[in-house]
Amino acid sequence: MPKLRISRILAPTDFSELATHALRYAGELARRANAELVVMYADAFLPPPHFTAAQIDSIASSLAMQKANARNELAKYASANIPAGVRYQTEVVEDHPVTAIVRTAKELEADLIVMGTHGRTGLNRLTLGSVTEKVLHETSHPLLTIRPADRAVENTPASPSILCPVDLTPASRDVFHQAVDFAAVIGATVSLLHVRDAASKASGNPKEVLESWLADVPSGSASLLVLDGEAAETVINHARESRADLIVLGSRHRPFADTSVIGVTTSRITRHAPCPVLTIIV
Repeated sequence: MPKLRISRILAPTDFSELATHALRYAGELARRANAELVVMYADAFLPPPHFTAAQIDSIASSLAMQKANARNELAKYASANIPAGVRYQTEVVEDHPVTAIVRTAKELEADLIVMGTHGRTGLNRLTLGSVTEKVLHETSHPLLTIRPADRAVENTPASPSILCPVDLTPASRDVFHQAVDFAAVIGATVSLLHVRDAASKASGNPKEVLESWLADVPSGSASLLVLDGEAAETVINHARESRADLIVLGSRHRPFADTSVIGVTTSRITRHAPCPVLTIIV
C-alpha cells in the first residue's frame, strides 16, 4: 500500500450544523498538513416533475439562478468557516450527493474525504443509510468521519493521539503504516492496539508479530497495547478511557448484489466511537 499523503482534502457539505463542524475540522487538518481544501456542494437541480412546454424557458432560468446562488452561498460559507491561510477552492456539482462525492474525490485525486455523520443507536445501529455511510461503501478513498459530539476544532490538542486497532493480517500492517504517515503529518503519536477474542487467545501471544511492525517505523512514533475482549466494544471503550483524538482503522469492501458492504466491526466503531474515525479501504 502506498504511503499516505495529505495534500488535497475533499470536504462535502450540505450547509448543516454537522457539516459545518466537519468542515472546520477539515480546515484545521488542512492547515496542519499544509494541504489544499476543496469544499463541495452537490445537488441534482432537478426541474419539477410536471411542467408544460411553455414553462421550459422559465424553469431553465430558475435552475440557472439556483446554481448561481449555490455557488455564491458556498463561497461565502467557505470563507466564514475555513482558517486563514488555508488554500481552498469551492465546487458545486450537479448530481446526487453520494455519486457526486465519490466521483469528485476520484477526479480531483483527493487524498482524504472529511464528512460529518450521526452516530445512531437502536435498530439502525448496523444499517447504512446516511450519505456519509453510503460514501464509505462506495469510495476507495480514506474517509474521515466527524460526529456532532467530537471535540471542537479550537480544542484539538497540538499533539493529538491516534488509536490504530489491528488484527495480524498484512492489510492491517499496511493500515498501521498509513496511520504513522498520518501522525507524522499532523504531529501525533500512534497507539497500536490488538484485541484478542476468545478464539485468538489459543493462537498464542501476538506481541512478537506486532513488535516487528514497530521496528519498521521511526523510533518513538508508536507504542503497542494488547487487550482481551470483543473487538468493537474494546476499541470504543479504550478510545474513550484514553481520550484518543482519532481512530484509524482498515476496512474491506465486500460485494453484495449491486453495492458493497463493510464489516460489522468497522460499522460499529464508526457509529459509536467517542472521537473522529479515519477509515482506510484495504
